[in-house]
Amino acid sequence: MRRHFYQLDVFTDKPLAGNPLAVITDGDGLSPRQMQAIAREMNLSETVFVQKPTGNRALARLRIFTTKRELPLAGHPVIGTWFLLAQLGVVPAQEGSVHVLQQTGAGVLPVEIAFHEGRPVRVAMTQKHAEFRAARVDRGALARALAISPRDLEPSLPIEYVSTGIFNRREQRHRVRSRDASLGNRRRCCDWIGGRFARRLSGASRAPKTGHSAGDSPRH
Repeated sequence: MRRHFYQLDVFTDKPLAGNPLAVITDGDGLSPRQMQAIAREMNLSETVFVQKPTGNRALARLRIFTTKRELPLAGHPVIGTWFLLAQLGVVPAQEGSVHVLQQTGAGVLPVEIAFHEGRPVRVAMTQKHAEFRAARVDRGALARALAISPRDLEPSLPIEYVSTGIFNRREQRHRVRSRDASLGNRRRCCDWIGGRFARRLSGASRAPKTGHSAGDSPRH
């Protein structure tokens, strides 16, 4: 089995910084078991396998694997992969923005690649419209997992699962007493909700820059 792969650093312009990503650019012919084994061997948060799309709408199909399972959609794997494909000429370069469609486990979704002087400089992805599902949870248990008081949860707002590709739990707080409390016990929280990640979002947070990758290392 001989394949080409690249290792990228996404969300940065410095090698060995940002979010690491492995991309296999010729992923056709690999079984899900083989892709999972390769992702486990790469031992990065995600590995992407680029394949031919199953329909005629998308330019490419992206299969995204963690070391444990396949994901329908994820942010930095999409951004990094399309930046690489633009560098490799899969996306025709033109000054300004180019819009393409990608096939993912979450459906066929748009991607925008901005070029300057023939080189990609920015990638933006569009996710699915948000879906909301009610979460039947014990507010006291959730508060303990988050290391906050039940009074810190806004009583008039529901606790929900929300997805733009992968479902996450969302709760509304009307106050935070300390920075340590706001971060909570992430391991306990992850164990309690049966998930892998716990993050705190606030209105003051700023999304990272998209589309910058560096340190690409082709290996054969």
